[in-house]
Amino acid sequence: MKPLEIVSASLAILGVTMMLLLISGGSVLLSISLTILACIYNPLGIFYFNKIPIRRMFKKEYYEGISVLRLVGATLGGIVLSILSVGMLFKLLQLPGSGIMLAVGLIPGSILCLVVLIKFLIKREITFYREMLVRSLLVVGLSGIIYVIPGLTMVKTFFRDHPDYIEAYEKAMNNPDDKELYRRAEEIREKISD
Repeated sequence: MKPLEIVSASLAILGVTMMLLLISGGSVLLSISLTILACIYNPLGIFYFNKIPIRRMFKKEYYEGISVLRLVGATLGGIVLSILSVGMLFKLLQLPGSGIMLAVGLIPGSILCLVVLIKFLIKREITFYREMLVRSLLVVGLSGIIYVIPGLTMVKTFFRDHPDYIEAYEKAMNNPDDKELYRRAEEIREKISD
């Protein structure tokens, strides 16, 4: 893992910790750090994972010794890890669409972990596979854990100082067809944010 990736992941952990301790600014720090990770993984994944400097991405000599399959794998892996990073962000911030995003990312993410593990066991000397295995296991594992935590549990944890919001959220979840309950819960959450 590279320094920018480690710093972004550390800031994301710090953001979640701040949210758990009810320190303001945690959600902003979490948003920035996971967005940076998503940007590293998706558009830049092919270069980032293969250690190709961005300034040299159009130079043919930097691609020598890297198979087309590995380039495609790095690109697809970057897309999957990016989806999972954004899915974790959405789930931790209680934004709509998080469950679908995490589910869509976890299925290919699990396949990615399996393929990278097999490649790592075959070609142990290539650091690409070791780094990709560590990276994918961490992101897929954390995404899986966050995916199975119920939304109500997260609301009760992150908003424990606001029992009126917890009650409104719980009523809205128990009556999914009642749009008025959702509106009421959102009103209370907006007042908390102000």
